[in-house]
Amino acid sequence: MGEIMRVNLPSGKAYRVSGPAALTLIEGKVEVLGVPMRRREKIVVPVSKSLIVRVVEDSIVEIGVGEGGKIEELKEEAPLIPYDWREAAEKVLNLPRPVTLMILGDVDSGKTVFSSFIVNYSLSKGFRTVLIDEDLGQSEIGVPTVIGFTVPKKPLTSLSKAGMDEGYFVGSTSPSGLIHRVLVGTRVLYERALRLNPDIVVINTDGWINDEEALELKTSLINIIRPRVLVAIEKGGELEALIKPFEAQKWLEVIRLTAITGLHKRSPEERKLLREANYRRYFESARIRAFPLDRIRLQYSLMGSSIPLPKEEVMKLSDLLGVEVVWAGTRWDKVVVIIGRGKVGEDKLRIAKEEMGRDIVIIPRGAERGTLVGLIGPDGRLKGLGIVKELDFEKGLIRVLTPSSDDVSLIAVGKIKLDEGLREVAKVKGYPF
Repeated sequence: MGEIMRVNLPSGKAYRVSGPAALTLIEGKVEVLGVPMRRREKIVVPVSKSLIVRVVEDSIVEIGVGEGGKIEELKEEAPLIPYDWREAAEKVLNLPRPVTLMILGDVDSGKTVFSSFIVNYSLSKGFRTVLIDEDLGQSEIGVPTVIGFTVPKKPLTSLSKAGMDEGYFVGSTSPSGLIHRVLVGTRVLYERALRLNPDIVVINTDGWINDEEALELKTSLINIIRPRVLVAIEKGGELEALIKPFEAQKWLEVIRLTAITGLHKRSPEERKLLREANYRRYFESARIRAFPLDRIRLQYSLMGSSIPLPKEEVMKLSDLLGVEVVWAGTRWDKVVVIIGRGKVGEDKLRIAKEEMGRDIVIIPRGAERGTLVGLIGPDGRLKGLGIVKELDFEKGLIRVLTPSSDDVSLIAVGKIKLDEGLREVAKVKGYPF
C-alpha cells in the first residue's frame, strides 16, 4: 500500500475507491451500500475490486492506494444504487415471509453489489437474513472452491466482514464438470438455512451463463431450490434463454434488472490473483496436522475408492512393473498403483495389466502435494480447508496444512493444486490421487 493520505470529503459527494486501497473514517459520516462507516473503521479494497462511498456530511478520511488503485469522484447524476434495484428490493421485502430470492447474472454485472444491498436493507428492517454464496471462484464470504453460508447480525459495509458460518466443499473454482456437487451443496446449505426460521434467504450465484452446461446448472438450481423470486441482472438479454421458460410458473416471480455500468471488468488473471490472496489470508495461521490413513477416509480419491492390496500382491506388482510400489489398491475397474522412483515401461505395464486382469493407473509418489482438500467432521459438516503436504506410507499418515483444529473423519480431495506460495498451479482432471 502506498503513502497514507488524509483527505477532506465534502457532504453530498460520492466517490469510487478502486483497489488495492484502504479507507479509514476519521471524522464525519460516510456510507457504503447504505451502511454508515464507524469512526476509525477501516475498509480494505482488494486489487481489481471497488466500492462506492457516499459522503453524508463533511468528513475526513485516511486513504492509502497501491499500484493501480485510485479514488475518483462520481458524477452527481449517477445514482449509487439504480432506482429499479431499490424498487425490486422494496417489492421483495414486502412479500409474505419467509422469502427465498435467487440472483442471476453474467460476470461483472453487479450480482454481489445487489446481494450486499438487499441483505443490508433486509437487516436494517430487522429481518433475520441468510446469504448463500454459490460463487466458487469469487465468493465474498468464503474461500475459493467452497459454497458459503452466513447469517449476518447487522448491516455491513462489506459482506466479507460477515465471515462464513458454514460451507460446502466442491473442490474447484468453477462448477464446470461438477454441477452435481454444486446442486447438492446449495441444497444442503439451503435446508440448513430453513431450519433457522429466516425471514429472507438470498442466494447469489456465479457468473457462468454462456453455454449449455451453465444453462443446465442454473435451470437445475432454480428447480431444486424453487425460490419465490428470481432476480435476473442483465446487460442485454443474455439471460433470456434461461429465464423465459419460468415465466409461466405461478410459484416463481421473475424480476429483470439492468446491470450496473462502469464496473471494473476483471480479467482471468485478476480473478486468479484475488483467489490467491484469499488463500493466503485463510492459511495465514495454518499448521500441519497428521491423520492416520487407517482411520481417515478419502473422498473423490482413487486411493479412497480402492481396497488396499495385501503385501504379497504389492511385491508382485513391483516385480511385474520393475519399480518400487509404495501402495496399491484395487477397485471394480482398475488397480491403483503409487510408485516411488523410476518409470514404468510400456511392455511391463501391458504384461502387468494382463496378469491383473484389469487396467492399471500409475501415480508417482508426491503427486498429492499441494492438493486443496476439504476437511469434513463426523457430523458431515465442513470443518475447514487444507493443503496436502505428504502421503507418508511408511508411517501410514497423510499430512495436511490447515488452520482447523476440529475433529476430522473425512478428507474430500479437490481439483486445485497450490504451490508453496499458495499460487494456483494446476487444475486436475479426474481424481488427483
